[in-house]
Amino acid sequence: MLRVIVATGAFVLACGAAYAGTYGPPPDIPGWKEVPLGAYACIVRRTVGIQGDRAVGQRYAGAIELAEDKRTFTLTLTEIERDSAFTKYCANAKPRSNSPSTAVPSGMPYSSDLDYWYYCKASYELQLGPSKVTSHMRGDNRSTFMDHGQWKSFHFGRDWFLFQRDDSAGNFYIEEGECQAM
Repeated sequence: MLRVIVATGAFVLACGAAYAGTYGPPPDIPGWKEVPLGAYACIVRRTVGIQGDRAVGQRYAGAIELAEDKRTFTLTLTEIERDSAFTKYCANAKPRSNSPSTAVPSGMPYSSDLDYWYYCKASYELQLGPSKVTSHMRGDNRSTFMDHGQWKSFHFGRDWFLFQRDDSAGNFYIEEGECQAM
């Protein structure tokens, strides 16, 4: 089992899935505060990962030096505004746990519980700049975000971040850094 303990001790990443309390870091973590909406300039300070060819047993684990153009990025945190079609659709939608997928109404992307959460329940959107592997992530609060496929998570404090991702080929990465309001 992969288990990495980050320096603050508040986050435990196990088997590529992030755990940070129920819906984000608890408020007693030093430096954690509700993040204001807006634009931020960010820099990656540390990156660690596990990568390589699992089939032949050639795996590398440790620090990774990112290319300069991958170390800086921008992000924008906004409240999600749904158009009237989504508002009407989501008002009648219900989670589909343990039920087979059924036909989705025309133009509506909802076909699973993840779709239901992503399109109908998440309150905030995090838009990452072009140097990151994903561009849009959503969250229930302003500190913990997931992409639509749940392969990536972004934990955001007022002046720090932790970005966990995998590349769907068995390689896992964690980036830690700082953000400043623009």
